[in-house]
Amino acid sequence: MNNNTYKLTIGGEERTLKWSMYALERMDDIPAAKSDAVNFIRLIWGGLCGAALTNEPGVTVHDVSDWVDELIVSDPKLLADVYKSFTDSTFYKTITKTVDDAAKKKKPTGAK
Repeated sequence: MNNNTYKLTIGGEERTLKWSMYALERMDDIPAAKSDAVNFIRLIWGGLCGAALTNEPGVTVHDVSDWVDELIVSDPKLLADVYKSFTDSTFYKTITKTVDDAAKKKKPTGAK
């Protein structure tokens, strides 16, 4: 398995999540929220879209929402593993380093 992908069984099928700029864009299909559940829906939806590389990954946001609702109760460790896969991915590390480097360059001289 590639460092930018994660396989999981959800909705009765093995599916692949792929972390990419496209996945990040598709996460924005769902408004950000303070709710962990909504953020897991965003993460899984984006990953499914990233793996599909099409407008639709063969499931709906509502499907993903139902699956996350079930996993919160039945298998919260799987959700933690999905999140860890995202934050450990080369994609995530590269994008956060790029953002951090850009922020450092914009800091005024003498700022801490």
